[in-house]
Amino acid sequence: MAVVGVVQLVVLGSVVPHLRGTHTPSSRSAGPIMGATLLLSAAISAVITAPGL
Repeated sequence: MAVVGVVQLVVLGSVVPHLRGTHTPSSRSAGPIMGATLLLSAAISAVITAPGL
């Protein structure tokens, strides 16, 4: 789970220069990243806690 957090931090950090150079809302760039990492962490949690594995 910590790996997902580190990946999210790195990807969001790489988006910051792009956001500073534009006038678009930050949610347009950061939203999909946050959503993807949320789904990834939920999938990892489901696999880890799945009964019988």
